[in-house]
Amino acid sequence: KALETLEAACDCVEPWGPGIEARDCWFWTPYSLCADKWTLERPLAALAGDAAHLLSPVGGFGMNVGVGDAASLGWRLAAVLNGWLEPGAALSGYEAERREAWARCNDYVVSE
Repeated sequence: KALETLEAACDCVEPWGPGIEARDCWFWTPYSLCADKWTLERPLAALAGDAAHLLSPVGGFGMNVGVGDAASLGWRLAAVLNGWLEPGAALSGYEAERREAWARCNDYVVSE
């Protein structure tokens, strides 16, 4: 059904190009999910990447936000290991910072 719908929407004689035939097609539904809570105080834990949020693969935003999560957690963990920050203080702004980054990308993906 998806292939017929797509070909009808193309409104042309050879929608895939001269001599090209589509073998399969399916409908895809974009998705966007975000965890309610990204950090725990006891035991000290944080979610990052797909464990914290899922974005449709449109534009590669999901991977980019996940890499940003890892970078943010990385400097925070380094600060704890070097004695510059207490563990609780290191994670205090993580969730707000990364949730904002996810929301920005989510708004863009959903609006397109």
